Amino acid sequence: MLPRSQRLNTFQFEFVMSKGRVAHSTFFTVRFVSSCSDTRIAAVASKKIFKTAVSRNKMRRRIYEAVRPLYPRILQGMNVVVFGKLSGLKELIPALTDDLHGLFVKTGILKYT
Repeated sequence: MLPRSQRLNTFQFEFVMSKGRVAHSTFFTVRFVSSCSDTRIAAVASKKIFKTAVSRNKMRRRIYEAVRPLYPRILQGMNVVVFGKLSGLKELIPALTDDLHGLFVKTGILKYT
C-alpha cells in the first residue's frame, strides 16, 4: 500500500476521471492527467468486474504492490488511476509490474532512466 500522501483524494480522482487520457494493457486500464501537485496514484477494482470484497481488496493490493517499484520513476505531477482487469487477479506480482511498466512507458508517464 502506498502512503496516503501518494494516493489521490476524491477531488483529484474525479478530475482524472473527467479530464484524463486513457490507455489499456493486458491486466490494467490507466487514466492519467498532468497536474501541478505531487505525483499521486489510485488503484481501482470495480464491483462490476470483481464480485466479492475479498477479490476487490486483493486486486487493489496487487495494483499498489505493482506500482511501488515504479513510483520513484513516475514523472513529477502526474495523477494516475489504475483499474484492474480480471485477468490480473491470477497473475504474479512481477508479471503485473512488467505489464504496468510497459503501459507507463507507452503513455509517457515514466521518466527515461
